[in-house]
Amino acid sequence: MNFDLTEDELMLQAVAERFVTDRYDIIRQRVYQAARQGFSAENWVLLAEIGILAAPFALEHGGLGASQTDIALIAEALGTGLAVEPWIDSVLVAGQLLAESATPAVLSAWIDGLMNGQKRLALAYREAGACGNDALIETRAEPVADGWQING
Repeated sequence: MNFDLTEDELMLQAVAERFVTDRYDIIRQRVYQAARQGFSAENWVLLAEIGILAAPFALEHGGLGASQTDIALIAEALGTGLAVEPWIDSVLVAGQLLAESATPAVLSAWIDGLMNGQKRLALAYREAGACGNDALIETRAEPVADGWQING
């Protein structure tokens, strides 16, 4: 069995690693974390431009149809740089749940925005203090100037 990376996988790995090399050091990471949203909006747009946000989505949705190896290479590069952009939360977890379970109308309203960096998703599925009791949930989605913000 051959475990060598393909030429396409090596190129994807290089793109992800280059993003981290060019955009991350400990000082910039702290600046990104101190931003209102906890990451760099500029980096998020750049991740869209280089295809990282579209990578895990299927070709029929306009994504790149990345393999599990591709996803692992991206995650490794972002992890190495301690990147704070919510790629795993918004794209891999919530985005893939949306892609697999949303109605066609909801999917078409969201998928392009996720892949081009204009929209982000958050999967709010559990609250530590609620212990399964909906009456104890304190987290709220509140409108803000440019969308919604989850507090809790």
